[in-house]
Amino acid sequence: MPRILRNLTLLAMLGGLSLAASAARAAEWGSIKGRFVYDGTPPVPAKLDINKDQATCGGHNLVDQSLEVGPTGSIANVVVWLREKKVAVNPEYKKSDADKVTLDNLNCHFIPHVIGLRVGQTLVIKNSDPIAHNTKIDGLNTQVNPLVPSGQSVEVPIDAPENVPAPVSCSIHGWMHAYMVVRPNPYFAISDKNGDFEIKNLPAGDLEFQVWQEKSGYVTDAIIGGQATKWTKGRVKWTIEADKTTDLGTMKLAADQFNK
Repeated sequence: MPRILRNLTLLAMLGGLSLAASAARAAEWGSIKGRFVYDGTPPVPAKLDINKDQATCGGHNLVDQSLEVGPTGSIANVVVWLREKKVAVNPEYKKSDADKVTLDNLNCHFIPHVIGLRVGQTLVIKNSDPIAHNTKIDGLNTQVNPLVPSGQSVEVPIDAPENVPAPVSCSIHGWMHAYMVVRPNPYFAISDKNGDFEIKNLPAGDLEFQVWQEKSGYVTDAIIGGQATKWTKGRVKWTIEADKTTDLGTMKLAADQFNK
């Protein structure tokens, strides 16, 4: 066989092997999703005591967000994260490694109430209100307290993870509270207003997750398919199937754990 044909054949074989390897790698990833609901009558959130800057803050009907339960029982801001810290990360996440994530001071409360970042990203603390706010973050590794004048913003590089969500507050307006989730990898999610969460492109296999909520701390009591389930210290193992999205369905969270 002429040398040029041998080279072309070798390149074709290598190309085929590369495609096969890529397909094999792609099959090693899977996603997981589910929905959290409150097992009981949805509680009515208490109104906050707006005792300062009434002209700006008094007209927004602000309420306690430590347990946000919708009319149908959906629970927002339940945090789920992968406990394994050293884990293969899907290449799809590479493009968001250095993203900026914004926490806004708007209408005298923080938006979002629970914010999530990973190490390497940047927190942008924004102030959209016509008055000054400070944003005090009391994490183990992130401890800042910048004053943010009206219409301005401050950037905080995130270079270390937090074992649990870090509390965020405003010393000027004592009713303002939020939480910041910082993980070493992108495998975490925060449930939306419908109680839904999804974590995409996880490594396939049996993985251990942590479930946390502001009011309960670690979520320990769930009812799945009518069966009461105990998640010791909020830890639960779920199986991630390759090339699939595993739907955990509706998980009812027992009301007693939120009475703290």
